[in-house]
Amino acid sequence: MKKLFLLVVPALLLSGCTWVKLDKKGESVAVVQSKYVTSCRNLGKITSKVVVDLGGVKRSPRKVARELETLARNDAVTMGGDTIVIDSPVTTTRTTKFKKNARRVFKVYACGAR
Repeated sequence: MKKLFLLVVPALLLSGCTWVKLDKKGESVAVVQSKYVTSCRNLGKITSKVVVDLGGVKRSPRKVARELETLARNDAVTMGGDTIVIDSPVTTTRTTKFKKNARRVFKVYACGAR
């Protein structure tokens, strides 16, 4: 019981936190629909992953989706991208008995000055 308490209490405290912060460079990356990147150069794809359920404490789907997007924006810069497009729904997988991850795929584009 004590081990379960030690797992659940920190998870409860952390469930309201945002773990991913947008980098200064990531702030310049736009998130758009695919119809807006027809004249842009496709640089590839990024798969973002965050923890969605830790010790039975589920995180807000909205917060999880926002963190996946933030990670993609931060990573797009390292590929030379300035624009991302959501390419998949959020999917979840259980990695251990007490942990579940969420992931989402994004396409990265270089569109130049907007």
